[in-house]
Amino acid sequence: MVLRRLLATLLHSSQLVERLSESRPIRRAAQLTAFALLQAQLRGQ
Repeated sequence: MVLRRLLATLLHSSQLVERLSESRPIRRAAQLTAFALLQAQLRGQ
């Protein structure tokens, strides 16, 4: 419960979200997610 509240508070910080979005691991995770979604869509057609 405390962890959930702390995480929610951190995610509402626009500066923190901006800094995280610029980090290499987060960008790579986003790239892999987009790739997987596109592959799934292409296989579905």
